Amino acid sequence: MAYVKLDCDILDSSLWVEDLPTRVVFITMLAMADSEGVCRATAPGIARRGNIPVADVRNALIILESPDPDSRTQTDEGRRIRRQDGGYRIVNYTAYRDKDHTAAARMRRYRENQRKQELNLSVTRNERNGDVTLHKEKEKEKEKQKEKQGGFAPRPPPYPPPLYGEPNSGSPARGTPPASADVPPAPPPLTPARQTAPKRATPRKKIPGETEFPLSAGMIAYLEGRAPGADPVAVWERFRSHHESRGSLMADWAAAWRYWCGNEAKYGPGNGTAPGRPVKFDAGEYLIQTLRKDYEHAHQDSGPVCPPPGDLRGPLE
Repeated sequence: MAYVKLDCDILDSSLWVEDLPTRVVFITMLAMADSEGVCRATAPGIARRGNIPVADVRNALIILESPDPDSRTQTDEGRRIRRQDGGYRIVNYTAYRDKDHTAAARMRRYRENQRKQELNLSVTRNERNGDVTLHKEKEKEKEKQKEKQGGFAPRPPPYPPPLYGEPNSGSPARGTPPASADVPPAPPPLTPARQTAPKRATPRKKIPGETEFPLSAGMIAYLEGRAPGADPVAVWERFRSHHESRGSLMADWAAAWRYWCGNEAKYGPGNGTAPGRPVKFDAGEYLIQTLRKDYEHAHQDSGPVCPPPGDLRGPLE
């Protein structure tokens, strides 16, 4: 699809003096033209695309094909269009198309400017690096001159001195010692510490089935030792139902059973709670029991004990 640029100076041209249908027909032909300025349509097609009556389009085409002595451009005597095979050719289309730079040219200029800016930055960066390097070299030269003049002690070398037994570097302290010197034996090479492999954690698994993990006599005996009077079958069913419903994963299910038996002794059904959950503290019940004990203690030597006023629980035991 072609793209057309509309010059703002068209508002001051002689074309804008013409009637409304003529102006609309010309702008419609601009929008329908290809990249070479050829509108491949005739009056019916232009009328349909511009939503204009065909009679008005024919009159407008006659005006646009006629010479215009007031036109600012005298190309082809000021005519706007020319009839040719396949439609109409807009006379000044290419002139106005090349009047302004295209988007490609603008992008080309923009890329060139960006390249120049990057080049200038790299040159500036290199100049700064060069200045820093030159400054460091000057400092090193000054230090060498001071060392020669004896201004201060020379810096130690950045590397460790060679060990005994290495080729002589010219200094007895750093090279091979004389034969008369007592050289201590070289220490034995260090052996790396023994590394033990990390212990692998026991894999966790779900509770086995009834056949693989049944209620054995040892498990019943352990339950009776921890929670005397508890029903082993009921406790076993609660244990399995609890872990099967939650999908618990354990490394040792026998240890899980022993833990469950300990909780059974603390929070079993005899205490009114499920295993593994603490007993809920009832402040009202605790207050009533405390008042009953205080009342009994106050009237223990005054004959039979009567219930306190307002007690709806019946006589005291």
